[in-house]
Amino acid sequence: MALPLTAAELRGSGIQFAFEYLGSVPVIAALHEMTADMRPLVVKECINMVAAAIGLIPTPRPNVIMQPFLGEPRVTNHQIELNISTKALTIIHSDKREPERFNRMIARHNIEQVSFAAQGSEETSTADMFGYIAKLRNGTDRRCHVFRFKDVQRVMHIIDDAIRIATRDMAPQMAPPIQPTSGIVNVELRCTSSGPVALPGLIFFKAASVSSTVMFCTGPWIGAVKGMAG
Repeated sequence: MALPLTAAELRGSGIQFAFEYLGSVPVIAALHEMTADMRPLVVKECINMVAAAIGLIPTPRPNVIMQPFLGEPRVTNHQIELNISTKALTIIHSDKREPERFNRMIARHNIEQVSFAAQGSEETSTADMFGYIAKLRNGTDRRCHVFRFKDVQRVMHIIDDAIRIATRDMAPQMAPPIQPTSGIVNVELRCTSSGPVALPGLIFFKAASVSSTVMFCTGPWIGAVKGMAG
């Protein structure tokens, strides 16, 4: 049976989007040191920090709860292309105002190093922005990378699909059909304490029309993918 077009593209050369790469914020604390409720707030705070540093929104009041987790924002504010595949999220410079850097790779985050993503909010005028937390291949430089795009929810769906497909490819015994992400998707996984390492970390995506949770762990995979289109 032929793969759905999106799945085939994600397993192949990937799906590419043209974005504004606004900047990044060092995330000092590991995600396991944060509560589940705090993780999306950390990403949203990073989005606010970068957007304010550029001048896209007013400077927010300092968030004393988030400050211990975050470093100083690094502003970039240039055009990039983000390639999303089951292997990695790759940021490629595409701003013709800087010809010496055009088409150069800025960063490549292996899919197993992408740990969390969230969208901005209407309340802070950042709903057209999103960020994801990732480390480099060697496990260093954990940052929240912040982007601006007109269709954030579509990008979030594609990233969600890439991670779910990559997870399933590493666990071939889990082979139910891939469900569309237009409704609620829950990936429930359990693992034992022994066995090979498989995609450590926690991924949680939430947008207006989709909610999904993906738990990665160490050890053999036991579980099932459950989907409900809406």
